[in-house]
Amino acid sequence: MTETAPRIAVVDAGAAPSSLTAVLCRSMGEALRGQGASALMLEAQAGSILPYGEGASDGAEKMRDLLAGAHGVILCFPVYNFNMNATLKAVIEHCGPAMAGKVVGLMATAGGRFGYMSVLSVVQSLMFDLRAWIVPRQVYAVTDDFDGESISSDEVRQRVEQLAAVTCEMARRLRLQLPD
Repeated sequence: MTETAPRIAVVDAGAAPSSLTAVLCRSMGEALRGQGASALMLEAQAGSILPYGEGASDGAEKMRDLLAGAHGVILCFPVYNFNMNATLKAVIEHCGPAMAGKVVGLMATAGGRFGYMSVLSVVQSLMFDLRAWIVPRQVYAVTDDFDGESISSDEVRQRVEQLAAVTCEMARRLRLQLPD
């Protein structure tokens, strides 16, 4: 069997192209390419993915198809009130089946350091409802970890690199176990 580069989808569930989540996503794309992976960058806001049951979620089907073709997924979202934002929830509701059984990594941004446990509600949903393989490393970054359009924290940059490496490795190993 010839091993091809893993295809990893990076989903930006942030509010704007200039948001902190967008900065994290761009950094993750670079880190994945450094690992030899193919990084597919997806912006949830660009697809107008609205809460389940509301019309006009134009991009949900396209995003679901793109996620279905990926070997792994990294979800990046802002933390609001110690939980995932509505955009990520809508992505999971609309596109969750496309992530079932796949490797999923998480990155979150927040205003303060005390919301780091907020990724657990996302983990529960992905792990129990979708049987996704959750990467045991997450990236949690706060406003002070950024300097405009870049990450200023060495620790956060290192965590991004580690998440990219572990996600790629887990995706490769899972592909060896499961048929395409």
